[in-house]
Parts: sequence; C-alpha cells; structure tokens
Amino acid sequence: MDRDGAYAEVLYSELSAFRQFHLAGDSWKDVARAFNDALGDFCSIAPHRLVASYQLPIIDIDHAVAEVSRLAAMGARSVQLPNYPMELGFPPYHDPRYDPLWAALSDTALTISQHLGLKNSTFDVYRADPTPFKLIFNSLPGVLIVENLSLWLMTGVLERFPKLRVVFVEPSFPIFITWLKMLDHSWSRGRERMYPGVTKPPSETFRQQVALTFIGADKDSLDQRHDLGVENIMWSTDFPHPASTWPNSRAVVDEMMADLPAEERHLIVAGNAARLYGLEAA
Repeated sequence: MDRDGAYAEVLYSELSAFRQFHLAGDSWKDVARAFNDALGDFCSIAPHRLVASYQLPIIDIDHAVAEVSRLAAMGARSVQLPNYPMELGFPPYHDPRYDPLWAALSDTALTISQHLGLKNSTFDVYRADPTPFKLIFNSLPGVLIVENLSLWLMTGVLERFPKLRVVFVEPSFPIFITWLKMLDHSWSRGRERMYPGVTKPPSETFRQQVALTFIGADKDSLDQRHDLGVENIMWSTDFPHPASTWPNSRAVVDEMMADLPAEERHLIVAGNAARLYGLEAA
C-alpha cells in the first residue's frame, strides 16, 4: 500500500464464507465468529488503514444482531451480506425478520456491502457457454446485481431505515444508470398501487443511501459520475487481484482523472470512502 500510494483499503474475503456457515451444523456460530476474528486479527496491525468487510451470518437474526454489536466494539466499519439469501434458504431482505438487523446496523453505522458475485441460476449459462474462458458467464455478475439494487429500493427497506448504507462493489455503471431511470419511471406511474412504502423516486433514495465502486482505468465509468452522483462513487485499486493497478495506482489516477476538478477527484479516490467508513480522522 505504501509503494502504491494508498493510505487505506477496504478488504473483502476471497471466500464467501456466509455461503458456507449454514453447512457447519450446530457449530456454525463458532465457525462464523472464528472467521470474523481471523479478519479482525489480520487488520489489527493497522486498523486505521485496513478496513475488513466482515462476513455476517443471517441464519439466526438475534445472533446476527449480537454479532453486529460485537464487531462494532472491535472497530468494524463494514459487513458483507449474501447477495441472494433465498439461494441459502432464507427470505429476501425486505422480509420483516431482518428489521432488527437493519436497526442494529443503522445504530452502529456499519455499512452493508454487496460484492458482485455469481447466482446459482447463472451456472446454466456456464454450462452453455462455448467460449474457452467462459467469458459470457463471467460477464454476468456486474449486470445481475441490479436485482439487488431493485430489492433494496423498491420494497421500502431503505426508506424505513434512512441511516442504512449499502455499497455495491464493482457493478456495471451504465446498467445501474439505465436501471435507475427505469425504476423512477415505474415508480412514477404506479407508486401507490405497485410500490407501497416507497414515497420518493428510487434515484433519490439511491443518492442518499447507496454507493458504488469501480476499479482500474475505467474512464467510461468516470465519465458517467454525474449520472450517479459524484458523492456516490468510489475508485478502487482492486489489489491484489490481477486486474489491480498496483503498484502504479497514482499514475493511473493522474492520467484518468487529469480533467476532473480537484474536489471531485478527492471525493472519488478518498473523500467518499473516508466519510462512509468513518476514516476522516485518520
């Protein structure tokens, strides 16, 4: 990070452990706690610079609420939730069972991360994909995550918990822009009948409670920053993945953002993340 000129990193576990916790039988609480403790231990060497997105089990909501309190006491700033809880046998996130969890996350100011990922049904595409590296299959996660966006915005969950913050990691910006316009249009035509509890345009709630990240030298995403909101987007090095800009991130940013106003550049590469994760004093 020092060599790359990066002060802080938000870290995601390569293993989506929350997809496995419910397979651990009666030991799942111990397994989940140990997994998060390992993440905490890793970040403890520089807690002001290493921000783990802890893996939150949703098997038992009372336990999840207690884990939020425990993680907050450890200094956590982010938790990662399964993108598709129904694949794991749990209700979608607008179900009232989750309300105590949303309240706990709101009270502790922990953000929710939804990292793009694969859905079980997309493996039908995998099996049909004739390309050598399954590129058709691998192109889907950044598009399919709009389902998650819709379920957060159009069910009234975010309006009911206005302090809740959700971060979508590495989605497709053009798809999100188009989708938000479509959601606004749909809401404007039938909000009382079709979307009870959604009292304002979805794009307004998005601007207030949702953030997106993008990686690398993605000039196209940067050019669309005003369509999503400059205060709603954050740039990432994606270290240590092969797509990372390490160790040349500063040079990439200088070239990609050469024409941006200094204030906008600061927000995208540092200010928005500092505000969202409580790093202002660092």
